[in-house]
Amino acid sequence: MLFFLPLDYFSSINLRTPISLQDRNCSICHVTHTSQWHRHSKPGHYLCAACYRKQQRIMKSIKNKKENDRI
Repeated sequence: MLFFLPLDYFSSINLRTPISLQDRNCSICHVTHTSQWHRHSKPGHYLCAACYRKQQRIMKSIKNKKENDRI
């Protein structure tokens, strides 16, 4: 079975055009310079290294809490 997408399906995301490093800003703290950029779960959004690490710690604690609740 084939599925066809409308021609303008990806036009709002525009996956073909790379975002230059000067145009990036963190989706959480809005800094424009960082040692490393990470992709956000939303297309076209980025996280700075500090916010990415913080999000990783939060997600890990949520995962551990869920596992402890099951026991």
